[in-house]
Amino acid sequence: MSSSSGTTMPLAYQTSASSPEWLNKGDNAWQLTAATLVGLQSFPGLVVLYGGVVKKKWAVNSAFMALYAFAAVWICWVTWAYNMSFGDRLLPLWGKARPALSQGGLVGQAGLPATAHHFASGALETPAAEPLYPMATVVYFQCVFAAITLVLVAGSLLGRMSFAAWMLFVPLWLTFSYTVGAFSVWGGGFLFQWGVIDYCGGYVIHLSAGFAGFTAAYWVGPRAQKDRERFPPNNILFTLTGAGLLWMGWAGFNGGGPYAANVVASMSVLNTNICTAMSLLVWTCLDVVFFKKPSVVGAVQGMITGLVCITPAAGVGGHGDGRAGRQRAVVHDDDPAQAVPAAEARGRHAGRHPHARRGGAPGRPAHGAPRRPHPVRALPAGHQLQGRLLRRRRAARQAAGGRALHHRMERGRHLHHLRRHQRRRPAAHDPGQARGRRRRRPWRGGVRALGRRRALRRHRPRATRRRRRRAHVHAPELK
Repeated sequence: MSSSSGTTMPLAYQTSASSPEWLNKGDNAWQLTAATLVGLQSFPGLVVLYGGVVKKKWAVNSAFMALYAFAAVWICWVTWAYNMSFGDRLLPLWGKARPALSQGGLVGQAGLPATAHHFASGALETPAAEPLYPMATVVYFQCVFAAITLVLVAGSLLGRMSFAAWMLFVPLWLTFSYTVGAFSVWGGGFLFQWGVIDYCGGYVIHLSAGFAGFTAAYWVGPRAQKDRERFPPNNILFTLTGAGLLWMGWAGFNGGGPYAANVVASMSVLNTNICTAMSLLVWTCLDVVFFKKPSVVGAVQGMITGLVCITPAAGVGGHGDGRAGRQRAVVHDDDPAQAVPAAEARGRHAGRHPHARRGGAPGRPAHGAPRRPHPVRALPAGHQLQGRLLRRRRAARQAAGGRALHHRMERGRHLHHLRRHQRRRPAAHDPGQARGRRRRRPWRGGVRALGRRRALRRHRPRATRRRRRRAHVHAPELK
């Protein structure tokens, strides 16, 4: 079939042409469905969640920040960011930046050229990953992952960052931070070659979003003291609605990780729901134990913690691998939406899953490939160093708590001193006007005593009354 301009239309667009031999319709349909579910997590899921969990004066700005990030990532992704994350190798950290909008590339079979694994001698061990669906499906699926990462970062800056600064931050962070992690772990970079496994975003999404939110919140500064002491949610029903969309959309988040409609996808969805339900119930029980009543916001935080905790190992772990949920209790920072502890702490812990190994998925080494030791674990005395850092952080936290208690006690003593010794200042500069008359005490006698007192006052000599009136007036100064 030919168009009016004389050019030949691609076979994939011809209605009478059969599907290509390499196309697996089931895998393609599932990846498109999973990508749509992940997109619903960002918009409207996190948009509604952020709009309901913050104060009313920040609701519109917070929701608009998430909406802008979702839209801006799309333009940046198809223009240059996709090939920087999954294209040909330029550096061990980056791919070659170029648009992902060529007609021949989008309708052809998907492929990740940098994922080919070679032996030390240079011989090819495993070829590059080539899923059985078009490249357009991969671009769509990876774009919604990048978008939700920026929306998670926005959760740490709600109510403290101007919208103009956020507009500039989104494309810069996507270009210089997210693409580095995506290419290093998924696109065939140096971490991929070392054997680092990230099933569905523990390092690339949650760890990077958590550390980015923590760093941005540190440099922006804390909120006002009154906002930190009392931070009620704007709308509980909006918060629950956004949390429900986030939970249901996570089936596509983890279920699309195998890049195929197979058994691993089924196990991922099941493990995700079991871990999320357990984390929500445990958090609610702990609220009852420590605060004597359950909390809706606490239940939502427990739900998000379970979702993030199971993500890096959803398709490779059993039902008892979500032990990282109890680590949230020791994470303290000024984070309005609790994005840093929910994302960074869970992604860092669960991403180190010892059995995270699977094959046949693009962006990951095949099963049976030689595994090199992790660079951090290979350091000498690495475990001792980690323990020392944890002890130092615990000591710093205790010292900070002691200083805060001391400041509160000093402030209380100061306010008590002011209330005890504060005196009313005169309203005028004239000593005669400033002094005024002495306030008369209320009469506590009976009616007869009051009448007797008034009668005695009427019969008092006029000279005595004049002398008493003069006693309240200052004599003029002598010149």
